[in-house]
Amino acid sequence: MSAQQPSISEMREMHELLDNFLRGDVAEAQPELIHAVKALFKAEPEYRKPTTIIPTHEVDTRHEYAIKIEEQILKHRPDFEFTEVHLVGIMVTPLHNLEPGGYLSYRQHWHDLAYKMNSLRCLVKRYLLQKPETPESYAVVATTTGPRHLTSMSKKRARSVSNKSKSTSRKTRSSKKNEDPDAAFLPPSDSENEKKLCRQRDHYRCIFMQTAEGECAHIIPQRWNDTRENVNLTEKVIHVARMFLDEDTLFNHADLFAHPDDVGTTDKCWNMLYFNRQLHWYLDHTSIGFKCLGIDPCEDDKTKAVVVIQLNWLHRSKDKPKIVTSKGDANDFDKLINGLRQFEEDGRPARVEPGQGMFAAVRVNNNVPLISGHIARIEMPIADAVKCQVMLDLAWALSVVAAMSGAADWPNLLPDHDDWDEIRQKAAVERWVEDQARRHLVSPEQTDTSDFLPHTSDLQHRMPDRPSHTSDLQPRTPDRPPYSPDRLPYTPRQPPAGRLQSPIPLGEITNRSRQDSSPEKRKLRLEVLGQRTETSSRRDDSPHKGILLASRMSKAEKDGVKYLTEGVHEFTLATGAFLKLYASPWTPVYGGWAFQYGNGHDFDIPSGMDVAVIHGPPQGILDFAGMTGTHAGCSELLATVARAKPKIHCFGHIHEAWGMHHVTWDGNEIDQDRSRQLGLKGLRPNRVTQDKETAQMTRENLIEMSKQRAVQLDLTQGDTQVVPGKQTLFVNAAIMSIRYRLVQLPWLIDIDLKRAEQLAQV
Repeated sequence: MSAQQPSISEMREMHELLDNFLRGDVAEAQPELIHAVKALFKAEPEYRKPTTIIPTHEVDTRHEYAIKIEEQILKHRPDFEFTEVHLVGIMVTPLHNLEPGGYLSYRQHWHDLAYKMNSLRCLVKRYLLQKPETPESYAVVATTTGPRHLTSMSKKRARSVSNKSKSTSRKTRSSKKNEDPDAAFLPPSDSENEKKLCRQRDHYRCIFMQTAEGECAHIIPQRWNDTRENVNLTEKVIHVARMFLDEDTLFNHADLFAHPDDVGTTDKCWNMLYFNRQLHWYLDHTSIGFKCLGIDPCEDDKTKAVVVIQLNWLHRSKDKPKIVTSKGDANDFDKLINGLRQFEEDGRPARVEPGQGMFAAVRVNNNVPLISGHIARIEMPIADAVKCQVMLDLAWALSVVAAMSGAADWPNLLPDHDDWDEIRQKAAVERWVEDQARRHLVSPEQTDTSDFLPHTSDLQHRMPDRPSHTSDLQPRTPDRPPYSPDRLPYTPRQPPAGRLQSPIPLGEITNRSRQDSSPEKRKLRLEVLGQRTETSSRRDDSPHKGILLASRMSKAEKDGVKYLTEGVHEFTLATGAFLKLYASPWTPVYGGWAFQYGNGHDFDIPSGMDVAVIHGPPQGILDFAGMTGTHAGCSELLATVARAKPKIHCFGHIHEAWGMHHVTWDGNEIDQDRSRQLGLKGLRPNRVTQDKETAQMTRENLIEMSKQRAVQLDLTQGDTQVVPGKQTLFVNAAIMSIRYRLVQLPWLIDIDLKRAEQLAQV
């Protein structure tokens, strides 16, 4: 395809062809063809000549930066795989990102640079991979044969998977509800309503081909956030979108890609375009890209704007992404540039395989072939237009990287993020449990997603004269701290500010716990066993496992640790205060973890308890669990606590239900009008639901709270006072978030206790 004017000989040939056509039998028998030719001659589709993806004057500068980035990483990590994905990423990222102080500056620490580069490959993979039509247990990816090839244990099954994968599109990625574990819990009409809005906005026609029957295609794949699992997967890599979006844009829109408390955040009409199925297929297979040229004002309606979208056929490499170098005479950087320049000189032609026709797609209203540079204008509300532009900008950059590097044909050769496997395993367990619940084998209230990490509650027991004494709190330190460039100053690895009398971790004592074993520092440390002990403690376990567990408990007690078996425990603290406590590790059955019951449990909590320490929550109180949004607490426990009315009932187990519920009793029922709650809602800044000022204020308040390293409550006076027998403070003290990060504050609680000698005199 040439951009030059036709020569005189070519023009003569065209005139001769037209004359022969008009005078021939075909035109006489089919006069409709004459109208089609007229429509073609009159056609004036909006067009802007595409600009070069990499400006010529920037090539040498980018090449120099590529060499320095490669040298910086390989100098410290010789085994790092520097691939075409990295090179194209350096070519496409805004130039200021490569300059000193930029996001990809070679002067930053090599580890951060390598982390960003590896995350780029994971983000590209996230953009490319489609939802499998067959469970992964049936089909496995073969990385040594052809592109997008699937093999399986059964040839028949493999053929089925292969055939389906050819026609899979973003529309079908989550269209089957039986494949989506969240589908039963999402509003059933939301997605269809958004698609209806998209069709209405685009006048029920493909925005480029003008065909009437089409599909709503997602710009950013719906699979990025259509389930809680996919939200978690996307969240691990979305930070590297900073390579293509400026800092403020990513900050303001990050929750649209992966919202910590929501799913389906991009299943909106502003992330959809109405396409002919053929064009949709090209989009899904990264043969075509859509570049946003900007947002124009709408003359007829000041509340709306017009998004200007340019169609571009992409330069694709069919080679597998491989290890490359930007150095030397025959370097791969120059090879990629030369291939791109040749593609652009040829007019950016559509990818048409031999024998598949002359044109990849044609506009049906005027018979004009779709070429790079054709323009579509989409009118929408201004706020939606801004979001649409962000989606288009990121999708355009990822499409270019995937196509030029060869990753588009070989997505399964790209690496997974280090944390993805763990996320998938946990999600698989949740899906299995939910499936069993649907089959009436396990009720929804008996599900849980806890991890091998401690829930912690810190209780500072205070008598009227307010003695001050402490024990240290040092929860388990993860092998790899979670990455976050925007981390709050608080971490539960630090002990809460102030002096603690008796910290109480709730459950999950594993062989990786790193507790300070100094008896001098720990006057009394109370441990309640939970689901994941080193030795399984199901009721049907063999006797020798219990012996091993008892041996370990005995050794721990010598270091000042007191393991609380189920029942009542009484302690005289170093201050002379007397603490009366009930403990239990038991929770409703879930999977194969320890200390679980299947058909109810008798929590024998006497009246007059200062504290009830139980691994899990009572039903309906700080127990709203998981992506299903079910109450996972125990009804028997609620009835027992309502009867016994301890001053404090602390638990963990349900990470996402962190908070407190200050309850006033009306008999054995909760007086909701005189009870107060504090939870995660509204505690953290939300860049979607809050404006910039509100989000900043919320963040500052959270940082101020975090400096105390605990949420502090005084139950001895004021509005938070607990009157024995009339009020109870429920505390979910899970310091792990639903993503198993140490980001939730422990609790520092003051209560009044009687002196031991006073009780002895009675």
